[in-house]
Parts: sequence; structure tokens; C-alpha cells
Amino acid sequence: MKNKIIYILDQLEVKMGDDVNVNGFNVTITQELIDKNPDFFKVEEVIPDFVEAKKTVDRGGETLKGRIYRTKSTPESPYCWFDETSEDGCTNSEDFWSLFNPSTSEKFEVQEIMDKAKVDYPIGIKFIDAHVNPEKGVFTVSKYEYHFDENYPQYEGIIGGKNDNGNNVFIWTKSMGWADKVMPLFKTEDGVEVFKGEKTFVIKKDTYVFPTQEPDRYVGDEPDFLYFSTKAAALEYVDKHKTKTLYDYERELFRSSSLYSILKTKEPKLFNTKILQLIADDLNEGDKFIWGDDGNDFAYIIAKVYCDGVGEIAVHAFNWTNYGGVCFKSEALASKAVTIMGDKLNLIF
Repeated sequence: MKNKIIYILDQLEVKMGDDVNVNGFNVTITQELIDKNPDFFKVEEVIPDFVEAKKTVDRGGETLKGRIYRTKSTPESPYCWFDETSEDGCTNSEDFWSLFNPSTSEKFEVQEIMDKAKVDYPIGIKFIDAHVNPEKGVFTVSKYEYHFDENYPQYEGIIGGKNDNGNNVFIWTKSMGWADKVMPLFKTEDGVEVFKGEKTFVIKKDTYVFPTQEPDRYVGDEPDFLYFSTKAAALEYVDKHKTKTLYDYERELFRSSSLYSILKTKEPKLFNTKILQLIADDLNEGDKFIWGDDGNDFAYIIAKVYCDGVGEIAVHAFNWTNYGGVCFKSEALASKAVTIMGDKLNLIF
């Protein structure tokens, strides 16, 4: 495959046959135009990623013809080569290496295949290796590398990555053609595409419970479950969406200090006030209520009001800024806290 030539006119990249505007005139780029106006053009030789080469010097009676080599050439040293299976080096002697354009359809146009691979199989896309049973796994394109081993000619092709054992997996091979691209089965709640054979974590929609603590292969078609790429993502979702129970808040206090288990027995009023404050911090979007912050010039509190000697716990709007009790940003949040605390509020008020 011959090196490509690109002609640049006023920083504009052009090629033979292009119609361009030069100083107000429309002209067609031809070799004659370039030869007559050398000051207008800069000729830049582009070395392709791959070239086909044949050896012109016998070595022990062996002549290699049609072998594909990765080029390391530069315009200054046009006859550098790299062959992964045997040798590499540079020479300035055209007698040793001859670059040529394949003349038959049997020749392997490596550069064209490589260009197609980069377009049709971009980095990150999933595929099934042409030489691997689909049940063996799905692989991700991570690189583009030409491979040839004369002992295994069936593996001549483009490597797209490696499997878990470190073996090459192929986007394309001369013998098998292009690998099958794999489309995702579904997308998890945390936005990760899941492909056949990959494992995910699931939780039940109604209870936020893990039916199993280990990931498994799912196809994403069960409407009663939510799917996540990792257990951490699932737990984060649960913390954000699940309505916590009084038991959940008590466990949270116990995990912060073992002394709370003693406080629950010895000082139930103080303990349950701590629980109520924890609920308030959680429901107030994770922040403690601060007077005057974000326009908070009044709050909602939970209090017991007496009427005819009968006390009733209820939510009240409040604007006494020196109040040091538990406050909520809205009546709805305070009412939710009442539901969570239940009869335990009688131990506070």
C-alpha cells in the first residue's frame, strides 16, 4: 500500500482532483498546477499505519512475499518496519525493501481494514470474538493492533483487546471476517449498559430488599426489580428513596456509638429526642434547620397541645427564632416525622 500524499494550500488540506478557490478563482488541484505554482503548495508525505512489503534479498533461500508489516517509517527513513513475530529495524536502502500496491484481491489491505475497524468498532463498544464461542463472554474494544503469526495464519487480523486470561480477542480476522457487535440488554438505574453475560445487583421495588447478596446474570425484563451495576450503587439508591423506619434510625444511632443502647434504657426522653433530630436532619435534605437560612424565618415543630386537660401531639408553624428544639422545613416533613416516631413521641412530650 503506497504512502499517501496530501497537498496543503494556505493551511487547507486538499488532494488531487479537489475544486478549491484560489485568490478568487475556482481551480482544480492537478499535478500540473502544483508543478507550475510550487510556492503555493506544501507537499507532506503521510506514512500509513501499515504497509505491505516484500523482501528483495533472499535469506537462506527464503523470499518473503506479501507479508504485512507495521510501518515505523518517517519521511527521513522510509524503509523502517516492524514485524511482531520476527524482526524490526530501519534501512535507507530501497534495494532491501520495496513498498508496493497490491495488484490482486487476495492481498490484505491492512490500512483500509484498520480504518474501518476504528469507525465501526470505536473504543468501548462490546463485541464477540470471531474465534470464541459466544457463551465464553463479551469483550470491550480497547485498542487496534494488527496481528500475524505464520504458524497460525487463521489468526491474521485486528486485535481489539484481551480476555481475562490475557489472550488476544479479534475485531476482524482474514479467515472469519468481522466480529459480532453486541448491543446492551438494558441500562441499570445508575446508567450503566449491561450486556449478555454480565452480572448486576437487583433490589425489589416495593421493599428495597436484596433477594440475593451476590450479583447474577439478568436480562432486565423483571418489572418487580430494580437493577444496578454495583452493590454500592444499589445501596445509594436505597438510602435516597426508601422511607426509613424508626428501627432504621435507631440502628444508625447504635452504629455511631454503643452508648446509645444504654441511653435508650436509662434516658428514653433524651434518646428519642436524638432520634427525632436525626429524622429531621434526614428529611430536611440532609441539613440541620438554620433560622434565616434560605429564607427560613419560620419553621414547623412537633408539640403537645392541651385542650380541656387532654394533650394532643400535632405539627405547628413557629417563628420564635430562639427556639432550640427540633425544626422542620415544611409541615409535610414534620407530619412524616410524626408518622415515623409514632407512640415514641409520648416519651418526649
